[in-house]
Amino acid sequence: MHKIRDPDEILAFLYRRIGQLHGEDADEEVIFSRIEARAGSRKEAYRWYRQTPIPALGDLTAQQLVARGRVADVLSYVEHIEHRGYA
Repeated sequence: MHKIRDPDEILAFLYRRIGQLHGEDADEEVIFSRIEARAGSRKEAYRWYRQTPIPALGDLTAQQLVARGRVADVLSYVEHIEHRGYA
């Protein structure tokens, strides 16, 4: 029996996979390098990237936003937080 999954997760996965096939994983690395120090570890940065909805960006996770081509929005959000802005 197949497990029904969230369509947004499937779409995010497909967009990400297409990006990987086209060598676009550099976007993730840029984001990780910005949030790793704040998160405390690479593992926590990865957890934030995949699981934490960002209210200011439509309650999507950074991973979902990157999959939709919104890397600049995620980086802008991270920069805002780094400068003591509110989430």
